[in-house]
Amino acid sequence: MSTPFDNNYIYNKKKELLDVFIKQLGFLTLEVSNYISFQQIQNEEMEQKIIGMLPALRTVFQTYHIRSITHNRNDKRFVLNLLRQLLKHMNYILESKTYHLIKDGKLTSSTKYRIVPTESNLPESSLEHFQE
Repeated sequence: MSTPFDNNYIYNKKKELLDVFIKQLGFLTLEVSNYISFQQIQNEEMEQKIIGMLPALRTVFQTYHIRSITHNRNDKRFVLNLLRQLLKHMNYILESKTYHLIKDGKLTSSTKYRIVPTESNLPESSLEHFQE
């Protein structure tokens, strides 16, 4: 007795791993995204968690699509870059919002990020909105 093979198996596994990845960072879901600060994404603790996920990510994502998956340890923004590459591969983008702050009397800026589907990832009804 054979089981039917799902033609979307690899895509579904990629989506599943990406979902686990973004939830580690603090995002809600791919479809309903909250803003996350740069400090929540890129810090030593998060980098160690994501390094632990690399073997699983390598099972379905190829290095020629996701360069940061090799993790050469010389990338200052490893988690952020890996996130961007994974999202782009799955037809999402990381939208940023920078705002200015005064901290200890000095003007500085901070950036927050959220996940946004690309046009090719939106339902037909949403595409009409973009074309107007």
